[in-house]
Amino acid sequence: MITPNTEFKRLVALSEFDLDYNKLKENFKNLSELAAKVTGTEISLVNLLDHHTQWTVSNYGVEIDQMPKEDSVCKHTITKEDFFEVRDLSRDERFFKKVYVNGELKLRYYFGIPLKTSQHHAIGALCVMDRKAMPISEEKLEILKLIAKEIVEKLEVLKAEKQIHHSFNEAVQVKNKLAHDIRGPVHGILGLSEIAIEEQTKDTAMSEYFSLIAESSSSLLKLTSEILQESKASKADKNFQTSLSALAQNLEALYMPQAGIKNIDFKVTITEEIPGEMFSSSKLLQIGGNLISNAIKFTPEEGAVTMHLSLLPVADNHKMLLFKVEDTGPGFSPEKIEEIVTGNAHSTTGTQGEKGHGLGLNMVQYLVESLSGNFSISPQDDGGVIQVEIPIMILEN
Repeated sequence: MITPNTEFKRLVALSEFDLDYNKLKENFKNLSELAAKVTGTEISLVNLLDHHTQWTVSNYGVEIDQMPKEDSVCKHTITKEDFFEVRDLSRDERFFKKVYVNGELKLRYYFGIPLKTSQHHAIGALCVMDRKAMPISEEKLEILKLIAKEIVEKLEVLKAEKQIHHSFNEAVQVKNKLAHDIRGPVHGILGLSEIAIEEQTKDTAMSEYFSLIAESSSSLLKLTSEILQESKASKADKNFQTSLSALAQNLEALYMPQAGIKNIDFKVTITEEIPGEMFSSSKLLQIGGNLISNAIKFTPEEGAVTMHLSLLPVADNHKMLLFKVEDTGPGFSPEKIEEIVTGNAHSTTGTQGEKGHGLGLNMVQYLVESLSGNFSISPQDDGGVIQVEIPIMILEN
């Protein structure tokens, strides 16, 4: 049985991969096809499940990108130790009304293997499906388990690569800032030393003293120049960076389908940005996505959800990234806000019966705090307003 605590740990494990779900299909294309070929089924999917959504990051035999987690068969698979099988979906009360069963696809058979991390958190499932019963033999089961293991290992590699690049980006920027910060004072010391040398020409001891200061200052300036030159030669990988407009476009592409299901007017707006201004993309899609999904869940049909993105100047190349989500849902009472910020949110139901453990905003708070940001909810009876502030460093390219 999944409890709020175990589900939160599972969601944290998934968030640590920091994935852009729309950019993974090529990574697992061959593995999803192999799963279908091995089992002789028409369809094979690699699905990752967050708090609200099942994201199909690779598909074979059917075109699909996402569906509400509530409608998913794989949400049952992630609760199993080994596998989950349904011989006839049309005879199972949990699934017989689903569109993939009584609609055009008319699926009947389902077999899923949980995708478990090294810490045993099931972040998704590898599943095969067909229009007729296709019982999986022990031999095929073992092959599917190997494919599932390979999928998780690929995800782990992607996570490690991303963490390395983000760490490298941060190190380069810190090194640049340190070099810049040193250059100003050292220039001042060098200038004063030169003036002092000229004025102390009759005092040999003092002239030598100021000459040593000037020599040391020149060496330090040379070192800072070398550091800055080295940083320019080792530019950060732009695949791990984003801009305000790119972040907005990504969020719209990912969550417009969810809004469309409920005929919600969804948009992401940005303030005027400086061209070429880039920053680390770490965890930003996870934060923005959870905010948007939560707003869509509690906004009634034909309502509106707007995400505002802006960059506020702080100092030098440091800025504050602002996420502000407004919706036409029921709003937040002071009591509900207290539950969320203290991590005691209870199971909640959306406007179309969407169920959950009330963890969507807890995940946002967790991720924001990991980035040393601020998370706030405005108490009001009509419409929800949530604001997130995250300190960022503008990257030099």
